[in-house]
Amino acid sequence: MNSSDSPTTASQSVPSTKLEQQVQQLQEEIAQLRQENEQLRQQKETEFSIEIVNQQQKTTQQQTQALEKANPELWKPDRLLEITAIAASALLTIENFDEAVKTALQTLGEGLETDRVTVIENFTLPSKELPGWKVLYEWNSPHTIAQIFDLNTSQGCYEEIRDWHDLFCQGQPVSCQIEQMPEPFRGKQAAIGVKAFYLVPIFVEGKWWGVLGLDDCREAKHRTLAELAVLKIAANCIGSAIQRDRTQKAMLQAEQARSQELERLNIQLQQSLDHLSESEERFRTLFELSSEGFHYMEIDPPCPVTLPIEKQCEWLYNSIHVVKANPAFAAMYGVDHPNELIGLKNSDVHAPGSEKNALFIRGTIESGYRFRNLETEEIDRQGRLRYFLNSGVYTIQDGYLVNAWGTQIDITELRETQQALLEAEQARSQELERLNTELQQTLDRLSESEERYRTLFEISSEGIFRVEYDPPIPLHLPIEEQIDLYYRSLCVAEGNATYAAMYGFDDAESIVGLRLSDIDVSTSQQNQSFMRALIESRYQLRNAETEEIDRYGNPRYFLNNITTIIKDGCAIGGWASQLDITELRLAQQALLQAEQDRVAELAKANDALKQTVDALATETDLNRFLGHVLKVIAEQLDATLTEYWYHPKPDNIAYVGLTYWQEKILKPEEQSGHVGLFGYPVPPEMIQQDSPHHRRRYFITEDIASSEVHSRIAHEYGLDAGAWYQSRGVNRFLNMPLILGDRTIGALIVFLPSDRHFTEQQIELTYALAQQVTLAIQLTRLAEEAKQAAILEDRNRMAREIHDTLAQSFAGILMQLQAATLNLIDDPEQVIVHLKRASNLTREGLAEARRSVSLLLQEDAAYSDLLSSLHQLIEQMRCNTDVPISVNVEGTPYPLNPEVGMHLFRMVQESLNNALRHADPSTIQINLSYATQKVSLCIQDDGCGFDLEQPTNGFGLKGMQQRADLLNAQLQINSQIGTGTEVHITAPTHPS
Repeated sequence: MNSSDSPTTASQSVPSTKLEQQVQQLQEEIAQLRQENEQLRQQKETEFSIEIVNQQQKTTQQQTQALEKANPELWKPDRLLEITAIAASALLTIENFDEAVKTALQTLGEGLETDRVTVIENFTLPSKELPGWKVLYEWNSPHTIAQIFDLNTSQGCYEEIRDWHDLFCQGQPVSCQIEQMPEPFRGKQAAIGVKAFYLVPIFVEGKWWGVLGLDDCREAKHRTLAELAVLKIAANCIGSAIQRDRTQKAMLQAEQARSQELERLNIQLQQSLDHLSESEERFRTLFELSSEGFHYMEIDPPCPVTLPIEKQCEWLYNSIHVVKANPAFAAMYGVDHPNELIGLKNSDVHAPGSEKNALFIRGTIESGYRFRNLETEEIDRQGRLRYFLNSGVYTIQDGYLVNAWGTQIDITELRETQQALLEAEQARSQELERLNTELQQTLDRLSESEERYRTLFEISSEGIFRVEYDPPIPLHLPIEEQIDLYYRSLCVAEGNATYAAMYGFDDAESIVGLRLSDIDVSTSQQNQSFMRALIESRYQLRNAETEEIDRYGNPRYFLNNITTIIKDGCAIGGWASQLDITELRLAQQALLQAEQDRVAELAKANDALKQTVDALATETDLNRFLGHVLKVIAEQLDATLTEYWYHPKPDNIAYVGLTYWQEKILKPEEQSGHVGLFGYPVPPEMIQQDSPHHRRRYFITEDIASSEVHSRIAHEYGLDAGAWYQSRGVNRFLNMPLILGDRTIGALIVFLPSDRHFTEQQIELTYALAQQVTLAIQLTRLAEEAKQAAILEDRNRMAREIHDTLAQSFAGILMQLQAATLNLIDDPEQVIVHLKRASNLTREGLAEARRSVSLLLQEDAAYSDLLSSLHQLIEQMRCNTDVPISVNVEGTPYPLNPEVGMHLFRMVQESLNNALRHADPSTIQINLSYATQKVSLCIQDDGCGFDLEQPTNGFGLKGMQQRADLLNAQLQINSQIGTGTEVHITAPTHPS
């Protein structure tokens, strides 16, 4: 149960008649205040005007009387007083005050026959010791320059006229001719035509307020003290009138503001009354329809407010009861109609023992009997626990609590929900605590990361910087427009010291504000490609190269990594890092140039090598080839002198072979006095040793004249190489040895002047040419050896042919002649037979000799048919022996190469002759086998055999082996004493 905030009386409702009475009473009070205010304003104005006039008249009379007493001889006193009175009257009677002042000044000016009358007011200057002055009002005679519109003369400071300031403070006037004025004041007055002036101080309420000035511009006039005294009256009248006008205007403005405020308050009051009337109607509707529980309660008996709080709590708990309630209030307790709750007390519904309920009763009292949102725990008619939020106000009459209005909101669902939420919140709190711990750990790591980042930012060898795009770059623009905007808008906002140093700056602050146009090479195709790639990748790029310039205009090359912040479809800024690869790029350019130079040198060297290879392939004369090489070396190395030296014997004496000098190839005999003409002793360290561990590819002597080795040779042998070569204009040389196998056979020596040095390319070229020279020398040597070997082979071949043809024929002839000799007496006919046989053998031997000679010159086709040649051979031998000889053939015979056929035939012939002469066989058998790509022979006899280990003096077996070697054939001889002999031959069908 609770009460409401709405103000109430002791009755059950608020009567509308009482509100109307209060409004009417308030309106009457406002009208009365307005009337009193108007009367007061009129009274004050009248009193003030009368007082001012009386005071001015009284002052005028007093000053007039004083002047009359002081100077009885006053010039025209009546006229001056009359002018002053007219001026004072104008100030009082003319409604427009500015016009009134101007009229008063005009009256004074015309009456005194002066040219300018001014009212000058003082004002404070904060930075000055003395006050300032300014012209407030001015009257000018015709043709007189106006002063008030000239800022140079219409205001100033009394520090320029300090003496006059002191006189004014004492109430003394000042009169002065133009010549007597101090500078720069005099120059300013002369500029507006002043010849003399009179200044009278103005006092208002006893304080110096300003001055009244009279300027004579046409001619200077003399003013008496009496005139000046009268002018004081006029001056004070004018000053007082100005101050009075200001006071009246201030009062009028204040009154107008007060009237406006009263009118505003009246409007607000009327609006409040209207709202109260509307609120009464709305209250009636709200009371019935509201979802809040509205209720009216009475306290019976009333509770004295003077009781202690504990007593009041007990009183209210037992005495307050419901008198009236709305349907929403009834529903909160589970009843259908509000009347069922009339008479309901706190004790009927409050949950017993509830701490909240005890605090509720105390809270209604401690809050001054007006309370809001106090919670109670109560029991409805069904016995369910309910939670209500109560607000209300008690009505106090004569020190007693008599009744109360209250509202309550059912927050049962809210509390039940809160309970569930509390449990969820407790779980969530635990989770948040865990997350908070993790967050704190993350923050700690972030702090460490921030510190590491700052450290890295400062000490990094990379240039790290942040850029801004001003203006931002819209990503929807075409690429070309984005490139243009990127170039113009990029600005460095932050960077580390490394980044600054890349552009030649001493500190990072110096690069802030640096724009891309300051450092970019706009004509660089590399930079154009970089910007296009950056935009196409949505401003995220890695390892992109740019060409830029530092603050001194030096070219720089950087490798950039960029990440950009995109906001609202625009690139607004980002972070980037860059590596300075300037040294790398410059080194690459230098290497490229060096490589191009090297390629040119190699091309030149290759051309030289090609020339020497061509010469090596075509030139048969070694000396002409060597001369060509010396010429090529001289041309390629731009050498003054080149020489070829050789070592004919494995000793330390070397001889000059050829020299190329002054575009001529010189033989040794054409160089009289040359140190190598008759041999030059070369030290061991300059000769290639047999051991590979002592190999020296080449050596260079920088100065032959000062060389220790050559100086020693000159001293020991009298051969001054230094003097000889210096006479040719050279003293530095490269010695490139000619190495064949494990020994040095000579050297190529290239000479240069002292101002030239050998390059690696020149040395390599000389080495390659030296290899060709070595090859040429070796080829020449091998050719000579081959020539001698060919002669020897021809001799051996002739020996074999003589042995196998003529020697055999001569042996057969010798046998027939011996047989004929034996039968010469006993059997003459048999002699004739032997002689015929000898004659036939002679013819056959001559034919064999001719065939052998023919075969030495060219091939003889008769040996191609090996089988026929063997049959013919067997027929010839049957004439000289009775031993049967048979031939067995395997495979299909085919023609052989004549050389192969001839060598196989001779080997079979040698085997048969050896068997018939030395083995005494009873039979001989020849097996001939034809196979693909080879032919095989086996000559087998059943003679006495022989010991293969015993040396023989004959040429036959040696000749057979030589023929087998020439054919790349296999020759195998098997023999044992008493078992006969076998000769096996297997040869390819074509010679190798």
